[in-house]
Amino acid sequence: MKPSQTNIFSWIWANTDSITKWIQVAALVVAGYWTYTRFIRVDAPALETVARVEMKDPFFTAHDDSCRVKIGVVVLNEGHTSFEVGRTDSRLAKSCSTTDSRKPRLL
Repeated sequence: MKPSQTNIFSWIWANTDSITKWIQVAALVVAGYWTYTRFIRVDAPALETVARVEMKDPFFTAHDDSCRVKIGVVVLNEGHTSFEVGRTDSRLAKSCSTTDSRKPRLL
């Protein structure tokens, strides 16, 4: 071996501990960046609450001075996280056509 190669190997041998520590720091930085980008792009959107509301066909019963409506509403969870429906608001209006006032319509 040449003397310069012996010096390089002895320098590497003498500094192996500090070189190993810097390689570990670089590996942790790369792993942290990879984990962060994968979580933001893949997992975070899946954790959002995704709800779908469906309304079944309403059933009307018209009386002389009143109108009864029966409506089925279904709330579906299409996401990965659970949620609770704390309150529901509904707004109905009676509208009669000009030809037949006994057929209400849902607005």
